[in-house]
Amino acid sequence: DKMSFALGSMRGDNPWLPAVKEYLECAGKVTVEENFFGARWAKLAINSAFSPVSAVTGYTFGEVVGKFTTRRLALRLLNEAFDVAEKCGVEIGLIQGRDIVSLFRCKGPIKKITAFAMVPFAIRGHGKLTSGMNADLKQGKKCDIDFVNGVIQRLGNKFDVETPLTDRIIELAHQIERGEKNICPENAKLLLKNEVYCAADKNYSTFDLYCNKNSQNLLQPVLINLHGGGFVAGDKKYRKSFSEYCTKFNIKVLNINYGLAPNKSLIEILDNLTFLFDWIKSNSQKYGLDNQKIILCGDSAGAYIAACISALCISEEYSNAINLSKIDTKIIGNIFFSGIYFPTDSLDKHMVLNINHSLWGYLSGKKFVDTATCQKHNLYNKINIGDFVTKDFPPTFVAYSVTDIFCKGNGEKLIEKLKENNIPYYSVCSANNMHDWQENMFTKSAKLTLKHFDKFMTELLDNNLFITTNCSINIKNGKIIN
Repeated sequence: DKMSFALGSMRGDNPWLPAVKEYLECAGKVTVEENFFGARWAKLAINSAFSPVSAVTGYTFGEVVGKFTTRRLALRLLNEAFDVAEKCGVEIGLIQGRDIVSLFRCKGPIKKITAFAMVPFAIRGHGKLTSGMNADLKQGKKCDIDFVNGVIQRLGNKFDVETPLTDRIIELAHQIERGEKNICPENAKLLLKNEVYCAADKNYSTFDLYCNKNSQNLLQPVLINLHGGGFVAGDKKYRKSFSEYCTKFNIKVLNINYGLAPNKSLIEILDNLTFLFDWIKSNSQKYGLDNQKIILCGDSAGAYIAACISALCISEEYSNAINLSKIDTKIIGNIFFSGIYFPTDSLDKHMVLNINHSLWGYLSGKKFVDTATCQKHNLYNKINIGDFVTKDFPPTFVAYSVTDIFCKGNGEKLIEKLKENNIPYYSVCSANNMHDWQENMFTKSAKLTLKHFDKFMTELLDNNLFITTNCSINIKNGKIIN
């Protein structure tokens, strides 16, 4: 009673469909699909997500969706199939009456949560089965992964769509075929493994690399992206869309995780990040990373950390002040969204939930008592990273909002420092947006901000930014007002 069929034609009406439908109805439910090409894509997408995960782990489909790691793996594979279909202009059809794109498309953090919760419905009624790929691999045969995930991979290559997980699971299946790997549950973690830049702190020091497929082996500038989260939260996975967005500039993007307070102090975070530059140098030839053309990017807490790293690369004064070695690399640009650069300026202010006092604790490692006590701390004159802007600071993009309850006044003050030192800059000042508004990339305000960011990146990479360059826009309610 679980058997069902989808019928259709790839070339218009087919006179044989009614007769075939009548015969198949003896065995189960038959649906004639108007969008038969889309229905086949729906089946391909589902198969590409669940069959190979079952194959390489040995899990049943029920176990695949029942375990966090493998469910996450299947959902990411499914979304890579959606990405490729979208670029190919394919409208994915229904499968057993369900719109799988609406159910499982992961666009935005809320949709990711709901899609993850809905995954078990994709294999309802098949939970006790393992995939045919798994059966072939167990018998030492070649499986049909090249005819399932291989389709996603080949079309991804043709239309320049990133399919990193698809690529890895295909290679893993072939390694199992060749006897180089075994079928085992640990393969799921292997597939999702992050790159590590600091071996001594590998649980925190991870990153993902993004680039266009046709430029993987080309030497290109590197953008290092540091997520926000108030120094105590956040993760690189929430900056995946922005990282992918930036690859259009023909650069390599390293989307970074770093240690968080209170487990890590500011100095420990910065010290660990210095090893990232060693990793870039060691792997520059392998991945086409130009270690003399580094762009630092961050939002909120990530903007502060990016500014610290920038100072650590150009300023002996700063590196000596915090007792870390100066980083030997070339920073060609900074990008700061909704950052805080002068934390001690707000110590005497009354802020929501006393976040200014909490921030002092995260950065200094000492609980806030009063401002006078803070001024005696050896880091007090070193925490305001904006004070370390010098004439050697690279061209900088700054986005800030005058209504930002967390970082009010910081953007304006940083721009004054840039002006004093004749640093080329682009800025976006919002009259009424919330903190980190550009992360919701589909809003009018975010689009205007990113358009200005695009212009900055183009000029930066074309070496067209000079000391006379300062291009600012003011926005309000999704419109430019100056």
